[in-house]
Amino acid sequence: MANKMVLASIGAGLAATLLSGSPALAAHGAPSQGQDSGRAQILVERAPDCVVGWVNRGTITQTGYAQNQCGYAMRLKVIWARGADGTCFWVEDQRTISSKVAKEPRRFDGVGLC
Repeated sequence: MANKMVLASIGAGLAATLLSGSPALAAHGAPSQGQDSGRAQILVERAPDCVVGWVNRGTITQTGYAQNQCGYAMRLKVIWARGADGTCFWVEDQRTISSKVAKEPRRFDGVGLC
């Protein structure tokens, strides 16, 4: 019975933290980067440093890219602020994925694991 109460308390605390607009915590407990929009933020584990991410901005759209340079395959997605993230892909070593969105109001926030 005590275990259920502890879990309920932890769950309620996490929900309150997310709904309060506090910065989300990354996989290793560090605060996430970016602006606090006052809304609940979804936790995303960032890709390792051997994954390279970049964005090309056009007049109307922008395309985010992620290249796996880790020596092994993994599931990756492009992370966008102010909207849905890109599709999750299984990415082999030395392969690149992309995700295209409208230029405004979106912002490239890097690459995440999924």
